[in-house]
Amino acid sequence: MVSIPDSGGRYYQMPMLDLWTDVFASPGKRTAGTGPQRYAIVGPHWTGTLPEGVEALHAPTSLGWIICRTQADGPSDYAGACAFQAGLRAQPLSAFERSYASGGAGIGARIAPNAPASTSTPVNQVALMDGATPFRLYWSVILPLLRPAIITVIVVSSVAIYNDFVNPLYFLPGNDNATVQLTLFNFQSQFNTRWNLLFADVLLITIPPLIMFIFFQRQLASGLTAGAVKG
Repeated sequence: MVSIPDSGGRYYQMPMLDLWTDVFASPGKRTAGTGPQRYAIVGPHWTGTLPEGVEALHAPTSLGWIICRTQADGPSDYAGACAFQAGLRAQPLSAFERSYASGGAGIGARIAPNAPASTSTPVNQVALMDGATPFRLYWSVILPLLRPAIITVIVVSSVAIYNDFVNPLYFLPGNDNATVQLTLFNFQSQFNTRWNLLFADVLLITIPPLIMFIFFQRQLASGLTAGAVKG
C-alpha cells in the first residue's frame, strides 16, 4: 500500500519498476495530479479485495522498487519538499490505516496460558471458604500468582518495542518519528562508518533495557514462589 499526500501543487514523480527495470506505473503530478492518492501494488497472481478508494497497480513481478523525485525550488523550499516526503507511506495491506504496533506488543496473549483464573485451585477454594469476595479473591490471590507472568510481559514487550528497528525505518518516516534505534544510521554511510561514535551510541542504547531488566529481575524471582501450595 502506497499513500501519497496532497503535494500542494508541487511537481513529483514516482516511477515503479519491476525486476526487468520496466516502468509499470508512474504516479505523479503529470499523470494523476497533486491531490492525495492511495495505491495498492499487487503481484501478478494476487487476488483479493482492496479498501474503498484504493487503486490497484498490477506489477509483472513479485519484487521491484520505487523511485520518488520531488521538486524543490532552491534551499528555501527544502522544508516544504521534506514535509511532502515525510507524508509518504508504504506499508502492507494488513497494516493499512492502522496504528503502528511493534512485533512484541502481542506477547501478553502467549504468556502464562494456564493462569489461575478459575476457582478450582486449592488456594482459590480456601479463599472462598474464608468468605472472600470476587474482588478480594482477585486482588489477594490471583493477582499475586500472576506476578511472574505480568513482569515477564512487561520486560519482553518493552525490550521488543524498544529494539524495533525495521518497522520504524519503513513505516514511520520523518525525523519526528525517529526511534532511538534509528540513530545507529547517523554514523554510517555508503563509504564511511564512524565506529567510535557508533559503538558509543550502542552503549547508550543498551543502558535503559539493562537497567529495567536488573530492576525487574528481583521482582520476577520473588514472584516465582508467591502463592505456592505444599503438595
